[in-house]
Amino acid sequence: MRNIVTTLLIIGALALAVAGAAIEDDKVMAKPCAYVLASSPEENTNAYASKFSASRTVDLTLSVLLPTTFTGEHRLALRVYTPNGSLYQELAVPVASPGTAKAHGLQTRTLPGYPRAKKVVIPQEVSYLNQRFYRVDIPFPVGGTLITSNGLYGKWRITAHLDGADDACGAAAQIVITE
Repeated sequence: MRNIVTTLLIIGALALAVAGAAIEDDKVMAKPCAYVLASSPEENTNAYASKFSASRTVDLTLSVLLPTTFTGEHRLALRVYTPNGSLYQELAVPVASPGTAKAHGLQTRTLPGYPRAKKVVIPQEVSYLNQRFYRVDIPFPVGGTLITSNGLYGKWRITAHLDGADDACGAAAQIVITE
């Protein structure tokens, strides 16, 4: 009898471990945004960087790298936080994987909070750190904005969100904007 109980306990523990691993796998799958990166053609000839001068930068390009397994049609939003942690702006675009966009002939989509339909972005396949990703580029104005007029210099945080989720779909990026 003792052997049966011990065996059942071991089987139960293994089942919980496997279920826990499956839950962890789901957490990984639920965070498909691999990287959020920034670049500025005025400063770095489109190389990714983490520090930018507001006096030399008109726009930053915020790039979200998604795994090439990314499929379907989604709403991708970048939340940009000021150095004091306040939400400065949310930039949202409709995104469709290359196969989905071609199959459905997607052109524009209406997003909540936007008065006009926005063009559907079809990610470009790129190589980064010797891996293949889909890249979505979103412009972020710096020059001539509240950033320069109010001296909002320092370390900024940027998070990516899919389909209106509160939780970010990947690690936050940090950039420094100087005068």
